[in-house]
Amino acid sequence: MTGFVGGRSQAGYMARVRDLPPGRCLVVAVDVGKRSAVGLIADHCGQIIGEPIAFELTLPGAEALELAVRTAAHRVAAVSVRVGIEAAGHYHRALAATLRKRGLDVVELNPYQVKMARAQLGQARLKTDVRDCMAMVELLVRGQGWPLRGDEAATAEQRAWVAHRRRKLEAAQVLRLNS
Repeated sequence: MTGFVGGRSQAGYMARVRDLPPGRCLVVAVDVGKRSAVGLIADHCGQIIGEPIAFELTLPGAEALELAVRTAAHRVAAVSVRVGIEAAGHYHRALAATLRKRGLDVVELNPYQVKMARAQLGQARLKTDVRDCMAMVELLVRGQGWPLRGDEAATAEQRAWVAHRRRKLEAAQVLRLNS
């Protein structure tokens, strides 16, 4: 019997990258919070490419992450780039849908699996965004992650616009109160 523990999704990804140079296959791990996120770019050898990227969960934040990913991909002449975002209620959906809409290969990662991967790295009790991203890199290199459901893209994009507008309104209110 041949197959993959992670099913068809893992098998498909591993088939795509099997014969590619590991240093030219990038994974991008993203740990999402309520208003901000941290991203970490690494290759399939586990080498981190650049500093962690902290950004807001807004459209400009998504653009900043995308720019960092495309810059790193260009720098190493990447032939494969996969973004893994830890599922975090509804907070991750707008970012995931936005990145997928812009042509990136995006998958969701199970938070429990991230926790277990962090434990395998010997960092079970030391939870930080960067450590979670390092655990996600391990999962992504193994081909873990589930494709996004296609029916949520429009809703996720609308949520991103609503959140962006809400933050602009909050800023305007603060400016009015201080003047």
